[in-house]
Amino acid sequence: MEQEADAELPHTRRELLQASIDLTRHTLSYVKSMALRCAVQLGVADAIHGAGGDVSLDGLAAALSLAPSKLPCLCRVMRVLTASGVFAQADGGGYRFTPVSTLLLSDGGGGGGCRSLQQLVRIQLSPFCVSPVTNLAEWFARDDETPFAMIFGAGHWDFCGRDPGFSAFFNGAMACDSRFVMDAVIH
Repeated sequence: MEQEADAELPHTRRELLQASIDLTRHTLSYVKSMALRCAVQLGVADAIHGAGGDVSLDGLAAALSLAPSKLPCLCRVMRVLTASGVFAQADGGGYRFTPVSTLLLSDGGGGGGCRSLQQLVRIQLSPFCVSPVTNLAEWFARDDETPFAMIFGAGHWDFCGRDPGFSAFFNGAMACDSRFVMDAVIH
């Protein structure tokens, strides 16, 4: 039986319960991105590739040179990444590639062409891209030209000119994306 709407709100208790579930999903969706960032930084795709494309959790931890105490956390990261389709659960409980995770290999998995988007993921999930977005409300209340300028004290291009390391990082990511797209267009 459908519950009646609250006198002050035009929604039923059932709708509000579902809304609370949806709200929790929205607030925690960043966990997927941060798990992906962690996997790229650790080199999970390369470790799975090095193990022949199918590796157990213990084998993955060993390939990544992680302390045994980190195994439960690695398990959680991999659970998030398999649930979101970045990696797949292999027969026997290990992990294997999906089309998404093959794009995370540092060498693109071989086979010619540009197949790696690892650098693009690194820049998109770096503090340079994430920090401005996490401070949007503060930016709206200020006169800064962009959220990036508010956080880093200069616009994107000025910052690139002042910081050769960031410039190389950014240019490498853009070149990687361009090579990937051009290879797809050409072929």
